[in-house]
Amino acid sequence: MDTDEMMRAVREFLRTARELAPIKVRRPWGTVYRDDRFPLIHQANLAWVTAVPEGGPERILADMDEAFRGTSIRHRALLFEDAEQAFGVQEEFIRRGFRP
Repeated sequence: MDTDEMMRAVREFLRTARELAPIKVRRPWGTVYRDDRFPLIHQANLAWVTAVPEGGPERILADMDEAFRGTSIRHRALLFEDAEQAFGVQEEFIRRGFRP
């Protein structure tokens, strides 16, 4: 299996997993996926960012806090659709304790 084929398989897995999430909180910047069947698995509870909002990471993180309110884990897994946008806000996330 070559790396392109592997990457396609990973993207397809992530797409399927996101679409199967019972709770989808749509926001202007993307979607928060919450799956209470798998509360300890970050890949099942994450934010898919399609466009960085004007408020930057702060808006995304506030929406994630709201979506995961009442759960035992503060999920902070994010996937960006556009790598260039992710790179553009990387330093802001690092200042908040995230690791790229």
